Amino acid sequence: MTWSESRWGARRPAVYNRVEAMRRGRAYQEVGCFWYEEPLAPWDHEGYAELAAKLDMRIATGENEYNKHAFMDLLLKKRRRCGAAR
Repeated sequence: MTWSESRWGARRPAVYNRVEAMRRGRAYQEVGCFWYEEPLAPWDHEGYAELAAKLDMRIATGENEYNKHAFMDLLLKKRRRCGAAR
């Protein structure tokens, strides 16, 4: 695999509000990021669903969900794009 074929992402955990996360997500998308990891607070499931719907890149989250109820809520909101499915 060459550098131009490699996949890379942006990781800056849980520090942005929705507007800033979307702005940065669009910029990362323009430079070819493959994924965008935890740009919002872990409990902002609606915000993650909005990012997933509006950006054409994978959104990684769930690492900071500490109980099964919160994690299931996240999965239900993102069920169409969960895991490797796209």
